[in-house]
Amino acid sequence: MKLLGLVTLLSFLITLSILSTGVSSSVAETIFYNGTVIIRTYNQSVVYLPLQNITRLQASSHFILQNNKVFLANPDSVLSYQAKINGVIKISQPYNSSICIILPYQTQLLYLYPAPISSTITQSGFLNLTFYSSNITIVFSPSASTLKYNQNTNGLFTMLVVLLIISVTSTITLAYLLLKNFRKEKVQENLDSVEVEIDNNNLDERDKIVLEAIRQGADTLAKISKITGLPRTTAYRRVKKLISLGYVEEIRERNKIRYVANKNVGENDNNI
Repeated sequence: MKLLGLVTLLSFLITLSILSTGVSSSVAETIFYNGTVIIRTYNQSVVYLPLQNITRLQASSHFILQNNKVFLANPDSVLSYQAKINGVIKISQPYNSSICIILPYQTQLLYLYPAPISSTITQSGFLNLTFYSSNITIVFSPSASTLKYNQNTNGLFTMLVVLLIISVTSTITLAYLLLKNFRKEKVQENLDSVEVEIDNNNLDERDKIVLEAIRQGADTLAKISKITGLPRTTAYRRVKKLISLGYVEEIRERNKIRYVANKNVGENDNNI
C-alpha cells in the first residue's frame, strides 16, 4: 500500500507540473479493455475517433461520420462506440488529448509507449493509465478473470514497481526539460540586459567579422560566437549594433531568435 501511495503521489506531481506549463485539452477520451470508447468534447466540433472498427456509434448531438472523423452539431458533446482491441490499443490522431486507458489490474503489460502521466488502481480492481498525447501504443495480455487477488500479489507488486519506474522517469525528464528551458530564458535575459553603445555609423573590424559570419549563414548567437571566436556578450553587442544600423534583421519565430543580413543595406558600403 505504501508503494501504491508513492506511485499516486508521483503521478500527482507529474500532472501538476504539466498543468503548470499551461497544457489543456478540449477532448477527453476513455478507452476500456473490452473496446468501449467514451469521448467528451469541450468546444470541439471535429473529433478523430482513436480506435477503428467502429460499431454502435452514438452521440448526444447530431453528427456526421466520415471515415474515422466525426463532425458534431454541438461542440460540447458525449460520444460512445464499440471497437475491437484484441490485446492491442494503438492510437494515432493529429492533436493531443487527455486519454484514460482502463485495464483489469491482472493485465500483463507487454509494451507501453509513451509513459503515462498518472497510473492508479481503483477500488473496483482496475488499472487506470492516464496520458496526454496524440500517439499511444499498448500491448497487453489479460489474465484469467477467475484468478483471485491473493494469487496475483506478486504480479501486482511487479506492475507497481514498473509503474513507479515509469513515473520517476517521466518526472526526471519533465524536470530536465523545464530546467533547460529556464536556463535558456535566463541566458537570454542576461544578454538582453547588456547595454549596447553605438558611437557612430562606422563599422570596426569586429563588426565586419560578425556581419560576414551572418552573411555566411550564422543565424544564431551561438553560431556567430563559434565562427568569429568572440565571447557571446561581445558578439551580442556587435549584432545589436548591426541591427540598429540596419545591416542585420532580427527575426523571432516560435520563441526562437535568428539573425539575417539585410541585402538592401551595406552591399555597396565602402566601410565593409
